[in-house]
Amino acid sequence: MSSQDKNLDVKNFIDKYVLQYLYINILFLFLTISGAYLYLRYAIPKFEAKTTILIKSEKQKSGISEEKLLGELGILNPDVNLENEIQILKSRTMMEQVVDELGLNVSYYGVGRITENEIYKESPISVDSFDIGLNNKVEFKVSINSDNTLNLKYGDSIFHVSQDLVFQNNIGFFRFKINTSIPWQPKQEIIISIVNTRALATSLARKIIVVNVGDFSNVLELRLIDPIGKKAVDILNKLIEIYNNAAIEDKNKISANTLKFIEGRLFFLTQELGDVEKDIESFKRKNKIPMSIETTAKSYSENTEQYQKDLSSIAIQIEILLAVQENMKSSSGNFNYIPTNIGINNQSVSTLFEKFNDLLIEKERLSRSGTNNNPKLLTIEAQIDNIRQNIVSAIQDELNNLKLTKLQLEKKVNQLSNFTNSIPKFEREFLEIYRQQNIKESLYLFLLQKREETALSMAVTPNSARVLDAAMVNAKPVEPKKTTIYLIALMLGLGIPIIVISVISLLNDKLYYPTDIENEIDTPIIGTIMQNKKEKQIIVSKNDKSASAEMFRLLRTNLQFMLGPGKSKTILITSSVSGEGKTYIAVNLGVSIALSGKKTILLGLDLRKPKLKSYLVDKPEDVGITNFLISDLGIDDVIFKTEINDNLYFIPSGPVPPNPSELILSKKMDELMEILQSRFEVIIIDTPPVGLVADALLLNKYIDTSIFVIRSGQSRKTSLRLIEDLYKNSKLKSLGIVFNGMKTRNRYGYGYGYG
Repeated sequence: MSSQDKNLDVKNFIDKYVLQYLYINILFLFLTISGAYLYLRYAIPKFEAKTTILIKSEKQKSGISEEKLLGELGILNPDVNLENEIQILKSRTMMEQVVDELGLNVSYYGVGRITENEIYKESPISVDSFDIGLNNKVEFKVSINSDNTLNLKYGDSIFHVSQDLVFQNNIGFFRFKINTSIPWQPKQEIIISIVNTRALATSLARKIIVVNVGDFSNVLELRLIDPIGKKAVDILNKLIEIYNNAAIEDKNKISANTLKFIEGRLFFLTQELGDVEKDIESFKRKNKIPMSIETTAKSYSENTEQYQKDLSSIAIQIEILLAVQENMKSSSGNFNYIPTNIGINNQSVSTLFEKFNDLLIEKERLSRSGTNNNPKLLTIEAQIDNIRQNIVSAIQDELNNLKLTKLQLEKKVNQLSNFTNSIPKFEREFLEIYRQQNIKESLYLFLLQKREETALSMAVTPNSARVLDAAMVNAKPVEPKKTTIYLIALMLGLGIPIIVISVISLLNDKLYYPTDIENEIDTPIIGTIMQNKKEKQIIVSKNDKSASAEMFRLLRTNLQFMLGPGKSKTILITSSVSGEGKTYIAVNLGVSIALSGKKTILLGLDLRKPKLKSYLVDKPEDVGITNFLISDLGIDDVIFKTEINDNLYFIPSGPVPPNPSELILSKKMDELMEILQSRFEVIIIDTPPVGLVADALLLNKYIDTSIFVIRSGQSRKTSLRLIEDLYKNSKLKSLGIVFNGMKTRNRYGYGYGYG
């Protein structure tokens, strides 16, 4: 499409859909802009609060490390899975704690003339405690009386609350509190809305936006939009606080379980150590052993001291491993954390313990933010079961090794014990008791040390998230956006009328504009005739300078270019159906040509429904073409001169015959056309509608050019297929279209801007 064609299409589009319906477009534009103004006038602004946090990593390093790069490639799992942390921050469980701690499930609104604005922490009336039972939402209006009593309106019922400001009925239990520090107006009403905690937490969790600020960083940005900026800030701060507390609790679960295990062992060891010490006391009292016996026993035990230490260490490890093994075998899927750093010398076993505890922590974190069918959760459970079996197997192997080592050490101790046979019996017995005391005391002191270390680690557990930027709310509201709202209103105001008009135009099967023809078929439009609002049918006269007359002169000029100079020219005028103005076009075109000085005759060959004569003279149909074709009347008997112009003649149709098509095919028709072409310069033939009968097609051999009349608002689009068929298959010679009935308000460049 050329630039000129594009400009023409844009102009036609504006004329057709904008200028023609200008008042409708202006009305819609006014309504949409007014609606946008009213919306912005009463819409509650919303503010956005932001905060950024750093998710700490136990293996966190600065820069782009090898571990980070491998993690990005999916080869190495990162130390911190940010996607899991994001889901935890957006979880309903976390938000429920936020709602409970901030009391967000109770909202207060001030009643205005049009809107209701939320009052956050500044309401003169508050709900101190409540119970709404199974109700998801309870809402009522409350006002304060001068005597500090309350009027409570729930639905259509009004209740008076006085004693202790407590109200209870079938909707629930409520205890109110009046904040005397906040001023209130007489008859001021406060709407109190109490919603279910879980439903509110679910809604708030969906509004929380958590994004990673960089591909190679552990920094998360949290955003929340709310009509109350202070509330949004409080929610974000409380969410981070609860997140840190939950993370600390997760980290301390292993230490807590270890501490519980140590406390249990210390309880039994205290009893056993007490029993051994009582045995020593009883042995000395019974055998009257002096205090120096301990020094003597110690001198004999110096040779076996190292073996005793080794046996003590092995005994500790065996006891711990047996306890852990029993716990792992009897858990039945509900596993507890394994105590770590309690004296297991085998590094591979200790590593398995740490991996097992890490998997339990990951399982609990995913359970809070996902479902039991989470594929990653099922994978972790399978890993837990697999590593549990490995732990049981590794413990058994280590126990076998320790027992074998113990047997070897005991054998060596027994060998050394044979050297003590020279010692009196009571000294040997005392040495055995002393050895048991030494083992119990060593284990007791070791567990005391581990208990203190575990308690200290729990006390100094760091937060998982570090706040980089404290929550802050923008002073400018983010919603609603005035520019966007007005732009949408402008687009709707301009677009809705155009869309509606376009849809109506698409559903309408009638032709209204020349562009409806030009965009569909190749048949040329040779003229456009303005709608005739006058009562007279002949609008062309010698001195007429009206736009309608000028349009017929333009049509005459176009036909002259099409016909060219030479002998007499014959023009056929037809249409698709009756009533499209072909006779009107034929008569006025004939008048215009006659005024140019050419001898012209109008031939009324619409033998089925003749109208030509009624346009020219006020006489009934009597003698015409029918009489010439079926009788011996001469040509001069049927040719009549008009009073309009000396160069204009006409032959009426005459009586309606029973066989019009046969008459047109008769030899008399050849004779008629031959005579007329010899006497007249221009012959204009008014024919029946070609869409109904074939009479016009039978005249094709006589004509030089043909005109197909289309009337605005009456002709249908289905007629375009007929016109295109006539044009492309040359069923009518030099076919052109005349668009009739163009309304003066339609501005398509076919009319004139003067006159």
